[in-house]
Amino acid sequence: MTRRSDGKHRGVRKTRPIFGALTALILCYSLYVGYQGWGVRVPKEGQWPWIKIEQLVLLVGWSLFPPVWLFFEYFFEYLREWEPNTSPPPDFDIFKHGQDLAAKMWIAVSSVLLVLYFGKDIKL
Repeated sequence: MTRRSDGKHRGVRKTRPIFGALTALILCYSLYVGYQGWGVRVPKEGQWPWIKIEQLVLLVGWSLFPPVWLFFEYFFEYLREWEPNTSPPPDFDIFKHGQDLAAKMWIAVSSVLLVLYFGKDIKL
């Protein structure tokens, strides 16, 4: 099964640049929110400031959405036509490498956002 010669995955290739641009915009917005809340601390008692709540929602989104996306992309898009007990698709190693890089980028972005958003509030 060659994935590049058939036209079955054209829609996915068209949506990837859109999702990439959308992800870059969300990342820029996340960094902007980090800048806005840089000097704001989480109080020990009482209600959190709105910027910290927004940062928490963004951090949860960055923590949950990418692994779910990678899971669905692998099982429901890449292996859609693969039959069990057959050899993997010819570009399987390239796809695995791309997934591995994406997972490492995801954990790096999540870690940076955690420190950027709540680094001052974490007491060790």
